[in-house]
Amino acid sequence: MLNINSDNNRELIEKCKPLRDYSYFINSVYEYKKIYATIEEAIDKTVGRCIEENVLSNILLAHKAEVTEMLLTEFDDKEYIDMVKAESKAEGKAEGLAEGKAEGLAEGKAIGERNMILKMISNGTITPEQGARELNISVDELYS
Repeated sequence: MLNINSDNNRELIEKCKPLRDYSYFINSVYEYKKIYATIEEAIDKTVGRCIEENVLSNILLAHKAEVTEMLLTEFDDKEYIDMVKAESKAEGKAEGLAEGKAEGLAEGKAIGERNMILKMISNGTITPEQGARELNISVDELYS
């Protein structure tokens, strides 16, 4: 399931005019819902606007009553909010995992470099001062 509301999945929406029009239509209902007292008014204004702007106009002209009825029975704010929350949570989790992986790799690399320096110091290849300088830390931090 993809969220096509507002600024979500813009690349996909821009490549597909019917999807872009549908997204525009649904977002318009939400915009008008903030302005008008009832969902019926918001839907009516959205349908009129979209017909004027040639957005899904062929469908809306031919099936205005069915579209309006569908929206009245299917347009559920709680369901929409829950869907957006779930998608946002999934996106946040994916971003968090990616960031965590990147940090883990960086931390692993730093630990590996530190261990290599400590090994070189222990076998006499470099001095502790040289090792600390290589890691941009003090000698005390090198051994802590």
